[in-house]
Amino acid sequence: MIIFFSGNVGTGKTTLAKATAKHFNFFYLDADAFKKEVYSEDPVYQKFFEVGKPVPDKLRAKLYIRLISELTVLKNKHKNIVVNETLHTKLNRNKLLQTGKKLFGKSYIILVKSSMSIVKARINRKRRGHLLKNTYAMHLSIKPLAEFPSSDLVVYNNSEQKFATNKIFNFINKLLKK
Repeated sequence: MIIFFSGNVGTGKTTLAKATAKHFNFFYLDADAFKKEVYSEDPVYQKFFEVGKPVPDKLRAKLYIRLISELTVLKNKHKNIVVNETLHTKLNRNKLLQTGKKLFGKSYIILVKSSMSIVKARINRKRRGHLLKNTYAMHLSIKPLAEFPSSDLVVYNNSEQKFATNKIFNFINKLLKK
């Protein structure tokens, strides 16, 4: 099974994805790690991160090719994987989702949402090692462009994390019983 955590910057999807992978002992694949690798190869990407603008789909395709390659390798090592990626545009996302379903059979999307006040509070905290230099600007840039996929579960991560994780854990427990 592969579970994609989707959502805008600052909604808490990384925190929830990591907590889910840890709780269920699933492999955690963080797209940000691959962004650092792929985007470091070309200084053009850094300009987008510095000003808080989304990387255009044509440039973003390199990341998705790398993620698909990694999923193909991981399929032989792990039965269940959690992937953390924004998935905000259709063009590259569809191939990634199709590959995930083909490789793992069962594919699910959890969309994480948060109120703007919560997003601002999260973003204002120091984010160690984060790619983005202007996280809030990126959130605002993605918001009007976002075409988030239809999701199997929508989680509002607005209060204590335990409420969101409980909803996610209950959803996954039901999936595991099928």
